[in-house]
Amino acid sequence: MRVLAMPDNRPLPPRDGEAWRMNFFRFSQYKEAPAQDSGGWAWSPHYVWDSHVPECYPFIHFSSKTVAEAGER
Repeated sequence: MRVLAMPDNRPLPPRDGEAWRMNFFRFSQYKEAPAQDSGGWAWSPHYVWDSHVPECYPFIHFSSKTVAEAGER
């Protein structure tokens, strides 16, 4: 995570309430665009063939709460 934090001088560990964009993809084979099947999967779709578009990455929200605390309303 140090590499992700460096360009913006973000603190490590991330602070409570911070949100970072992260790319979570797995490709199992190479296929040329525009193939119907990308040969991989993603945590969340970004609707473009190129998987290197940071503006399309999902936001990951950091919290100091436990899962049980976050689920309470």
